[in-house]
Amino acid sequence: MGIPKPVSEICEADLQALINEPVMEGQTTEYKRDINLESDKAKGEFFADVCSFANGSGGDIIFGMEAVEGRPTKLCGLMAFKPDSEVLRIRDLCQRHIDPPIYGLDAKPIKLASGSSILVVRIPKTWAGPHIVTYLHEFHFYIRHLSGKRLMLPAEIRQAFTLAGSAAALMERFRLERIGNILARALPVELSGAAHLVLHILPLVSFAQHFEVDIHGLRADPPRFMDTSYRGDLRFNYDGAMTYPESIGGTVERYVQVFRNGCIEEVNSAVLEPTNGKKCIPFCCDGTIAIGFRQLLGTAQYLGLTPPIFLAISLLGIKEYEMQRTPRHSYYGARPIEREQLLIPPIQIDSLEIDMYRVLRLALDRIWQAAGIEHSWNYDEANEWKPIQ
Repeated sequence: MGIPKPVSEICEADLQALINEPVMEGQTTEYKRDINLESDKAKGEFFADVCSFANGSGGDIIFGMEAVEGRPTKLCGLMAFKPDSEVLRIRDLCQRHIDPPIYGLDAKPIKLASGSSILVVRIPKTWAGPHIVTYLHEFHFYIRHLSGKRLMLPAEIRQAFTLAGSAAALMERFRLERIGNILARALPVELSGAAHLVLHILPLVSFAQHFEVDIHGLRADPPRFMDTSYRGDLRFNYDGAMTYPESIGGTVERYVQVFRNGCIEEVNSAVLEPTNGKKCIPFCCDGTIAIGFRQLLGTAQYLGLTPPIFLAISLLGIKEYEMQRTPRHSYYGARPIEREQLLIPPIQIDSLEIDMYRVLRLALDRIWQAAGIEHSWNYDEANEWKPIQ
């Protein structure tokens, strides 16, 4: 990226640095003097730009920046700019005229000291490509190169479809194999309990190419566990490195495994341990999942892993489990879970700086819905995180 930081953190100084260095237009950056989405030609040009970044390495389109022959020269700002409506319009247009939709596309208006504004539109590289522009039924694939965008060649389109399908298939196979090993107890440790909460961090780079992380670096900063700051001793194994707390009787109730390809797995049996013989998913499970992913992403960042990254939640051995109830919390239509395993579809994130509770809301709703309840009660009516006390 021209600006190597989350789009939410970009400020005027970062934009000025593009001019001072300078950062030329190319595979990950494009400058526009104005936002021009009025004519069919201008819209088609914009969709082609966005599509080319998504099919390439991702990148930023910066509106309100003057450039000469690809070299940024001035933060001129946008005149008569209405941030909220313009961002909404851009997102809506891209949603309707690029297929498949580009999830994770973000836009941030940045106020300048002069009083005018810059708009940064960040397009992630996605696994769901290749993306095609469908505006006016022209159906073109675009990709970036050093001097801008161009139409993809037939061979490149075929390769993009193959890579997208193979990466997604390899990711799914990896997850299912790991779940199979957990259920079969084919693990380096003896896991306690019959029901398990499993979290997976699945970086796209782990499946798109041959890739290995330096697991030796974990010795200085081993992963934390999902609901505590405790770190177990690091133990190397064939798959990579594992950490878990010492236990009594030879079994462990949780572990974190970092794989050589950069994937990370955390298993927790304690959170689903029956209470007084009753099988229930506690209110705190939603928060445990969010805290766990936040800590695992910290480990991913420490290892140098970058988005896109997929977050996958699995609940194993939970048939006949119910959501926790109290005299103050009873649910209409609640029933025991009918499935032995719940495998929630992976969630793609395109930044390590995210609101984890917002990102996970629909996935957590799905767990509650499996127990007959419409949505997680840990969110309020405005879909903001408000855990049950």
